[in-house]
Amino acid sequence: MAATIPNVPRQHFFGRIVHRLTRRILHRIWYVHPGSLLTVQASPSECLRALAEAAKPSQQRLHLGNLFVDGRRYFLYPEQGGFRLTSNHKSWTRRQRSTIAAVLDGAFTPVSDKLTQIRLRAHIRPAYLIGGVFVPSFMTWLILSAPWPTWLQAALIGTLFGLSWIWHRLDAALQANEMMFFVHKALEDFQAEMPGLGTASTVVNGDMRRDEDELARDFEREWARFYEEHKED
Repeated sequence: MAATIPNVPRQHFFGRIVHRLTRRILHRIWYVHPGSLLTVQASPSECLRALAEAAKPSQQRLHLGNLFVDGRRYFLYPEQGGFRLTSNHKSWTRRQRSTIAAVLDGAFTPVSDKLTQIRLRAHIRPAYLIGGVFVPSFMTWLILSAPWPTWLQAALIGTLFGLSWIWHRLDAALQANEMMFFVHKALEDFQAEMPGLGTASTVVNGDMRRDEDELARDFEREWARFYEEHKED
């Protein structure tokens, strides 16, 4: 007897494909670092205390001096079950500080009284992501008003948006790497040694990434936060 194939509605089938594709694209746009999983021999409160102390430049912690190159500063925001970290540095003009391009989220998972896992994920800041389209949009208006061939206008517009996106994403990725290094450096005295594996600090690969539903919730939460902060502007 021939095997029967379930009759899946075409609309539902294509809807699932679009849904999955949209989330994959969102994942590529939203996150700017593959993430890291850190295991430390300390409680969440001890981790927060160590991070807060490391974020303040001090002559008593000269071994952390390379964290503050180019006037880099770190801003720690404790949250329920974790923390949020941002960073900026002095611009090349030395008259103002750089824009905060990325946000690092840390989630605590207590394993025991003195053993904690910290999952680190970094994403681009919503306001910075939106700011990346302002200049290309203005230039698009100028290009469309010029008496140039359509193919040339399309090429120039695509190039402008592409270069703007590459610049903003690389800037956010650079900040994310700096913040990842800061957290690992600040907690290096607490990092646990796993038998046969050495220091339990590994980069999270694709198999360890959070599922797509959690990704969507993260994105919706960030946009809700962004809206609440700017709805009165």
